[in-house]
This record gives sequence, structure tokens and C-alpha cells, in this order.
Amino acid sequence: MQNIAIILLMLACLAVLSFLVFISFKLLRDSQKQMKLDKEKKDQKKSLDR
Repeated sequence: MQNIAIILLMLACLAVLSFLVFISFKLLRDSQKQMKLDKEKKDQKKSLDR
């Protein structure tokens, strides 16, 4: 019975870790997309100022 509890605990930890990794990659991708958009806006402003 104790082995089953340990296996379930390990599976729960794995699920939490994979969820955190998924969220962090999603946030990273979104922030990279936002930085790219900001850079394009800045470049457009520079070209308009000339």
C-alpha cells in the first residue's frame, strides 16, 4: 500500500512540474512575440521621423 502512495505522489509531482514548464514556455513565447511587436513599432517610428 505504501508503494502505491509513493507512485501516486511522484505522478502528482510530475504533473505539477510539467504544468509549470508548459506555463513558463507559453509566457516566454508570448513575451518574445510582444518584444518583437514593440521593436517593429519603434522601427516604424524611426522611419517616420526621418
